[in-house]
Amino acid sequence: MLAGGTSRRLGYDKRCLRFWGEEHSTLLEHTVQIINTLCAETIVVLNDAEMWPELPARIVPDYWPNSGPLGGIVSALRVMRHEYALVVAADMPFLNSTLLSALCGEPRNYDVLVPQQYDAQSGMLWPEPLHALYARRCCPSFVAQLVVGDAAVHRALNTVRTRYLPPSYCTHFDASGKTFWSINTVEDVDRIRRQLRADEH
Repeated sequence: MLAGGTSRRLGYDKRCLRFWGEEHSTLLEHTVQIINTLCAETIVVLNDAEMWPELPARIVPDYWPNSGPLGGIVSALRVMRHEYALVVAADMPFLNSTLLSALCGEPRNYDVLVPQQYDAQSGMLWPEPLHALYARRCCPSFVAQLVVGDAAVHRALNTVRTRYLPPSYCTHFDASGKTFWSINTVEDVDRIRRQLRADEH
């Protein structure tokens, strides 16, 4: 799990948001709880472990700071104990356990397994690399790219054997598309709170 974002656009630490009430988990804790039900080992990549002393996960530092998500992915791949990692961002409140479980059950005939979403505005398919599975053997290719100063995840996917899943795969489990909602702005936070209120009715 990648939890090292600086929340510059938001203005405060989105990992600490408590969408489900002040007495409930933070967003980061909520995400860890979901991943803990699916994976034998949960790794969280962040650089302020002292802020999360009771987080039920293995915390590792970002070994490639200022390299965005790709640096975080490499940081996890290089220390994990298993051959494949389910990688998610820590700012996705509507992670769907059923969909994630289905992804984990796909035949391991890939280096990276990435869902795609259709973007109506551009008319293009966009990958969701922070809701994907990565083989540990991707690490050398990704490190080589980081060494030359290129932290673009979409280019990293082109250096390994990547299998893309069509949008229909995910909509079978989540017709609303909420699974991929993430937080970058105050508007995103408001949208998620409105949706959570709507889901209660």
